[in-house]
Amino acid sequence: MGDGAGWVFEGVASTGAVDRQREKMTAGALGRMGEAGEVELRVGHRAAKVGVVEEWRVEGEVVRVRGRLDGGDEAARVLERARRGERLGLSVGGKVTAARWGWTAECEGPVRLIEDVELTHVAVCERDEAVNPEAWIEVRETEAEA
Repeated sequence: MGDGAGWVFEGVASTGAVDRQREKMTAGALGRMGEAGEVELRVGHRAAKVGVVEEWRVEGEVVRVRGRLDGGDEAARVLERARRGERLGLSVGGKVTAARWGWTAECEGPVRLIEDVELTHVAVCERDEAVNPEAWIEVRETEAEA
């Protein structure tokens, strides 16, 4: 499958939607993600690194990411799953440094509003297991660079 140098990914790491844990990233938290710099890409939150998120772009309430997979076996499995058409999700990982309880028009009852985060990694997961159902990843091989 090659050495992984040409395996790239992009996707949505987070949004401002209320997630399955009744948490919502505020504009401040999403903006902070956009400043994260390089962080590890893992398969699951506790697994070893399979790549690196190199670019963060905040577009309104959507945080888009791009990066590269390494050449390891686990990264090759992620690429193969993507080739088979599996729907893969993303989940941000790190430490919530500021949050409060509040209300949103999106759902009844209290919601934990995350105001600031310190990211340590982004995890690839099953799309239907991602806490934020709007988070996804696509993986592909790029053309050989000259």
